[in-house]
Amino acid sequence: DLDLVAKNGQRIIGRIFASLVKDKSGRVVYDLIIASNVTELRRTEREVEEHRKVNEALLASEEQYRATIDSMAEAIHVVGPDLRFILVNKAFKTFNSMFNLPTEVVGKPLFEIYPFLSPRVRDEYQQVFDSGKPLLTEESTRVGRREILTETVKMPILDKGKVVRVITVIRDVTERKRVEREGRQLEARVRHAQKLE
Repeated sequence: DLDLVAKNGQRIIGRIFASLVKDKSGRVVYDLIIASNVTELRRTEREVEEHRKVNEALLASEEQYRATIDSMAEAIHVVGPDLRFILVNKAFKTFNSMFNLPTEVVGKPLFEIYPFLSPRVRDEYQQVFDSGKPLLTEESTRVGRREILTETVKMPILDKGKVVRVITVIRDVTERKRVEREGRQLEARVRHAQKLE
């Protein structure tokens, strides 16, 4: 390929193909020279290469993102405005499996996976989508025969100032709340016993 300048001053990339055309006896009959403008071809090749590099960078970034959220101990999921799961981490799958709930949920509606959730939860998601502000809640939820206490943070993910997804972090606080309750009960008994003395 050659860098050339056209009569109008525009830079072009040219490709020259030359070949000798011979007769049956092997004597050169004429030279065949084909010149072609491959500027657009080269531009397209560069764009394809740039696109490939961008895709590789995105895949590497996605792998880092996935590894980061999978390393977190809390159950994490991301939903879109239609409240369908977009992304979940390993802790989410573990959390769901503890309660015999589906673990492969991407693409499915939140309330299909968690039909026992209060309608208030739908309102909380709507609040985050509308306000663009995080929301921290504590819930008591009965799953089968078990009651669990969770602390849930719903955080907006913004794109150009608009909430496009909500990331939810669920922390099971059942044991912590039980210990706190028992501590308060013990403290009350001690105070009561001290009054009796």
